[in-house]
Amino acid sequence: MAQQFVETIKIKEGEAQAIAYHQERLERTLRHFFPSLCNATPMPSLEKLVAPTADMDFYKARVVYGEQGVKDITYAAYAMREIKSLQVVENDAITYDY
Repeated sequence: MAQQFVETIKIKEGEAQAIAYHQERLERTLRHFFPSLCNATPMPSLEKLVAPTADMDFYKARVVYGEQGVKDITYAAYAMREIKSLQVVENDAITYDY
């Protein structure tokens, strides 16, 4: 099975939010997992591919991509989940280096 990744982009009032951040992460992921592809083909442009409409007040775009580029983009109304509990977790070994 081919390795796939998902980018979930918030759409607010018909506009994709933080698209540059999502583009950067997509490119970083493709360069890391498929370095030979990055020199051979242009990077997919989320700004061109994600096409929200004006009636999308609070939606999310789910972008699935991998070695063959962007495979699928779906849109769904965003529904806030009710948080029923929280738990504090302490772990000094966690690092967030990229």
